[in-house]
Amino acid sequence: GCGQSRHSVGASGLKEVLYWCYGRRLLLQIIQAVLQMIQVGVAYVLMLAVMTFNGWIFLAVVFGASIGYLAFGWTRYLQRSLDRSKSGDRSKLSDRSKSSDKSTSGDKSTSSDKDSA
Repeated sequence: GCGQSRHSVGASGLKEVLYWCYGRRLLLQIIQAVLQMIQVGVAYVLMLAVMTFNGWIFLAVVFGASIGYLAFGWTRYLQRSLDRSKSGDRSKLSDRSKSSDKSTSGDKSTSSDKDSA
């Protein structure tokens, strides 16, 4: 597996381990790069379509992007919120309370500075 040390595996076995550990990752990166290329290409074609200044094409692009986000985009937000609720992540809340503590202590010092001036 991927956790084996180099010393316990022969030269041919090392190649096999490297393929199984990194070959799959490389394949996934290639697939993601191809999908990114398609996404950017489609975005530029849509931009050119909108630049024809045809109102109906503009509305079709905006409506299509909205429907696409409604169908597929919200799942990322849902997954993040589920991950936060499972882990009990309250970092945003604690950051807000820390920043409000800093601002209130800063307000006290500025008010006393104003009184002394």
